[in-house]
Amino acid sequence: MKQIDIRDFTNYHYPTIFTPAPDGKHAVMAVVDANEKDNCYESCLWLYDMETKKTSRLTSGKKERTFIWMDSETVLFIADREKAYQEKAKNEEDWTCFYTLNIHGGEAQLAFAVPYKAVKMKKAGNKLVLTVKYDYNKPDLSHMEEGEEKKAALKAWKEEKDYEVFDELPFWGNGQGYMNAKRNRYAVYDMGSDKLTYVADEWTDCSQYSVLGNLLLYKAYPWKQSVMGI
Repeated sequence: MKQIDIRDFTNYHYPTIFTPAPDGKHAVMAVVDANEKDNCYESCLWLYDMETKKTSRLTSGKKERTFIWMDSETVLFIADREKAYQEKAKNEEDWTCFYTLNIHGGEAQLAFAVPYKAVKMKKAGNKLVLTVKYDYNKPDLSHMEEGEEKKAALKAWKEEKDYEVFDELPFWGNGQGYMNAKRNRYAVYDMGSDKLTYVADEWTDCSQYSVLGNLLLYKAYPWKQSVMGI
């Protein structure tokens, strides 16, 4: 029998987040693959037919992992495909693009984008509950129009990027990296009005939530700590 080599694990496919459609006829899952050359993980969405037991690839951008069902035929997922927003990201701006895709065919369509780094979502009626990675070290550009004010804020922040300020404990977490002045925040996004509202005060770290109809139950811990002078 051939011994298992450490590189064998890079040849495996890792299905995750297996989520049935509302009508139970299909399911979508994110399949993760290891990219040894670039030292990263890639992920695409796959469709599973409950009746035929067959699978088919839905996306091929290698960055699609977070998704939800909008109805029994439409999937909403997070990706990075728009050149305009790719340029914003290169300029250190936080944007998250959301796309819709019909499981029976066609191209994914940009549905909307929010000026924050959203990493999870859940549908609540015609609204979405988003988990936002909020960094208080960076200027909040979401309410700034394109112009001198925004350019000045970005310039001032970039000039300070050659060092890190640690004034909280803990300032680093295993698997998280530097976490000083960073919080997980929950926000409600209204897809009809394009309005995003945070559900807790600033500096509140949110960890768990459940959606029951129009009711959002969540666990959060507000804290702001300074260890300067210790």
